[in-house]
Amino acid sequence: MLAAGAVRLAVADQGPLLLAAATAAAATWMCAAPAQQGAVTRRLPFACLVAYQFAASANHVLPTGVGAGAVNLRFLMRCGMPAARSATALAVKATAGGVARGALIAVLATACPGVLRPPRVSGLSGAFMAWRWPPRRARSWWTVRCGPGSAGP
Repeated sequence: MLAAGAVRLAVADQGPLLLAAATAAAATWMCAAPAQQGAVTRRLPFACLVAYQFAASANHVLPTGVGAGAVNLRFLMRCGMPAARSATALAVKATAGGVARGALIAVLATACPGVLRPPRVSGLSGAFMAWRWPPRRARSWWTVRCGPGSAGP
């Protein structure tokens, strides 16, 4: 399946595809800038804010957004905000993003039932999950409530 997707991508007309990808990337930077501005009370320069969002998205040295957070923290501190207030603004922005993603998942799961399924786990990780999941506490709760022969967690 991955190979077929890679082949289809390789033979696709690259012009419109690259233009769409570049437009989507620029749109994320343009949307991240007002999101950051909304987390602080001080007015920030918009052009610099967009440039820092670009720098934050291009920072892949540290894992899972730590680099982006460091870039944004530095920007806010260079704009004259204290470290504690800058870190709080980043936490507010991250929390709002998590809430928005959760709401989007809830809406999509409701609109398209059966599309979201738990991933299949195989190999060593699957054996570990079968051994440790569900935790003993959940197993005992399920057994007490539903009986030992019920199909539960």
